[in-house]
Amino acid sequence: GLNYSQQGLLERLNIKPSQFSEEIFLEFAEDYIAKLNSSYQTMIDNSDKTPTWQTVEARELLMREVVNQYHTISSEFAVNTPLFEQPQVKDMMFSPLSSMVGVSGSMAPFFCEFTVNSDVLPLDYPATYAHEMAHQLGITSEAEANFYAYKVCVGSQNRHIIFSGYNSILLYMLGNGRSVLDEVQYKKLYETINPKIILIAQAKSKYWRGKYSSLLGEIQNYIYNTYLKSNNIGSGTKNYSEVIGLLIAVDDKKIGV
Repeated sequence: GLNYSQQGLLERLNIKPSQFSEEIFLEFAEDYIAKLNSSYQTMIDNSDKTPTWQTVEARELLMREVVNQYHTISSEFAVNTPLFEQPQVKDMMFSPLSSMVGVSGSMAPFFCEFTVNSDVLPLDYPATYAHEMAHQLGITSEAEANFYAYKVCVGSQNRHIIFSGYNSILLYMLGNGRSVLDEVQYKKLYETINPKIILIAQAKSKYWRGKYSSLLGEIQNYIYNTYLKSNNIGSGTKNYSEVIGLLIAVDDKKIGV
């Protein structure tokens, strides 16, 4: 619980928030989309299929990549190194119920272990895994957990993990774009995304809508929104999308990728 009182990422890095102007956002978004498209193409150009991440071998690979990357970025991005060199992720006990309320993972503070919803798609599994590990390392802000998951995944040596990282912030980038850009600019930016990536996003949205319960989801969102606001996360559940602001601010200082 004390982790909610720690300084935020930008304070820990002694960085001031960037001005969120059209020009600054477009510079970030255009560079990001180019990397997103490239990471997708690199993955597709290879014949092997995306791992399900359910086999022992695949999970060990993911564990090694994520743990190694957290060690790599620890000092640069002010995050603790992994508590365990071989963290054992568990499937949520009530994954169908978690899917009904839109929860893809959790961190259990009493035993310091994290879980991932077994309904999470293979594409999203690495980024979700890295996000929940960030919570295990003492990160309470959802935006910061998204930030670290992104940095960890795109720094991986595995092309599936890399694409998962880039893809993990796509909807947040588009959401921010709608609020910053006019309709013409937004459409022009949107059209630079590989159409196949858009189809993936649409299929994923349909997949989760089929599992989601509006009633239970609204109740859970209200409870979690209140919980976050009562623990120094003033934006509540909107905090997730603030990852874009963090990436832009850090990128302005030429820190990291």
